[in-house]
Amino acid sequence: MSIKLSHRLHLLQWALPVLILIMAMIHQLGPARYVHEMFGEWAHYGLEILFYGTTGPVVMWLTLRTVRTWVEQKEQAEAEVYRLNGELQQRIDERTHLLKQIIRVQEEERKRIARDLHDDFAQTLTALTINLETALQNLPASMSPLREYMVRVQDLTTTTLEQTYHWIQDLRPRVLDDLGLVPAIRWYAETRLEAYGVKVHLDIGNIRWRLPPELETTLFRTIQEALNNIAKHAQAHQVLVRLVFTDGHVIAEIEDDGLGFDPQELLKVHEGMRGIGLLGMRERVSLVGGQLTLDSKPDGGTRIQIEVPWTA
Repeated sequence: MSIKLSHRLHLLQWALPVLILIMAMIHQLGPARYVHEMFGEWAHYGLEILFYGTTGPVVMWLTLRTVRTWVEQKEQAEAEVYRLNGELQQRIDERTHLLKQIIRVQEEERKRIARDLHDDFAQTLTALTINLETALQNLPASMSPLREYMVRVQDLTTTTLEQTYHWIQDLRPRVLDDLGLVPAIRWYAETRLEAYGVKVHLDIGNIRWRLPPELETTLFRTIQEALNNIAKHAQAHQVLVRLVFTDGHVIAEIEDDGLGFDPQELLKVHEGMRGIGLLGMRERVSLVGGQLTLDSKPDGGTRIQIEVPWTA
């Protein structure tokens, strides 16, 4: 295990005086005593000057060389970390760009499919419904079995047409493109949840400007996913949707009184698709520089807050 540079210098701070002391003791007990006994006091003084005059610079040189080696190793390690961080950031940037492109293409494809459904399939069903109504009006009363059959066909056609418009609105609601985020959220919350008997409370601040299209789409899709989860899983009775517009941020909150859940348990790796919706919501929000926080507990409801940067 590599030792930090500060720890190495701390050890060197204590080891160096001990090393010098040991060398001095060996010198005094060994060569210094022998020279003093054999050659006298002046020879002993000369040896002392030679020993301490060379020991200090040598120890200092070795110390500086060791410290330089440690510093070079630290700089090399920092350079490697910097390089790896650069590569990681580059891959994150590439991944973010790719995800943005995927979402953009996905929204364009949703819009195209919704437009095709409206212009072709829905128009054909509408014409078929009108023609069936005209045929029923002109059908003789004596042909009651045929009338009953045509009424069933007309009902089936009307149901299919309604379901088609529901698909169109789920794919790409026109109200989002035409009127903006606030009317789209109001429309979707009421039509999606009130069909399940859920009371929707909207608290939406005044806004005088349209948000950028990318931001509107991100907020709408994230709130849409949250409302779908409430409709499918929460068994809630009351839902509050709040939008707050400030100078620097848009804050959206979705709160329900439903069953709730354990967020940590949901985000663990499981078989199937559990937690994928929440991960997708967080990913969408992060792509526009925002943050999603989740607060939930079993039998305690759920609260989701989305905060994204925005400047009017």
